[in-house]
Amino acid sequence: MVFKYDVEKIKNLIWHFHNVTGISISIRDSEFNHIATCPENLIEFCRIIQASDEGHRRCQTSDSTLFASCLECRQSLTHTCHAGLADTVVPIYNNGVLLGFIIFGQVGSKSKKKPSFASIYKKVSDLGIDKEKLRIAYDEVGFFKEDKILSAAEIVAMLTKYIMIDQIIQPYYDSGIETIIKYIDNHLTDDLSVPVICNTFNISKNSLYKMFATHLGCGVNEYISLRRISRAEQLLKTTNIPIYQICERCGIDNYQYFCRLFKKEKGITPLHYRKRWESGKETKKPQEGENENV
Repeated sequence: MVFKYDVEKIKNLIWHFHNVTGISISIRDSEFNHIATCPENLIEFCRIIQASDEGHRRCQTSDSTLFASCLECRQSLTHTCHAGLADTVVPIYNNGVLLGFIIFGQVGSKSKKKPSFASIYKKVSDLGIDKEKLRIAYDEVGFFKEDKILSAAEIVAMLTKYIMIDQIIQPYYDSGIETIIKYIDNHLTDDLSVPVICNTFNISKNSLYKMFATHLGCGVNEYISLRRISRAEQLLKTTNIPIYQICERCGIDNYQYFCRLFKKEKGITPLHYRKRWESGKETKKPQEGENENV
């Protein structure tokens, strides 16, 4: 999929985040390619690790694993890299379309106290690194409690909303796919099967599939499902309509299927989503068998 990036606005945005938190932050495109980073240079600890070919390879593998896991669950993730530091990745979605990622980290994570240098050095001792130089660099690494890292992830998630509102990253569509997208958005309660769409726009199935794969990076039915779930989110947040009616207003006539689809995409049931939104914080997930027709 093709995107337009306002690189100057991106650099300004991440500079402010780094200036306040002191945490390194980077924005990648949907293919994980680098867009902008602040600060531009690695912290000394990571620079020493990546000075060796094997250390550099392990860092790349660690990042790739984190991105792959983020793609699979479609939500923010934090992990500990091979050298013992914490990295967090936050996906940027707009109407179910992946625009890119924000990754921040190169920091230490601690629950009570900072991990000993001996435990860290043990992870990388086979790289042939100067132990004393690494120890000095480790002393300079910023350490944050886990709740602080979670808070930073929440702030970054808010930044992704701002990126979309201010159109800092924009999908680039040709006129053909843009017309179809608008049609789908305006007819979510209608029959949006592939044959219907093809007949409406007088195009072949193969052409339709190719357009969505090229411009949206997903299948036709996947995009429609994501748009319907997005519509459901808005209704859950802004109305008191019973959930079984919301699924109908989103064009899904099977209530159980709607609940399964919503939970697959959002990780929680529609009822729990509404309760969390109303309370402004996490609530206990509904027990199995709890009535969701609320």
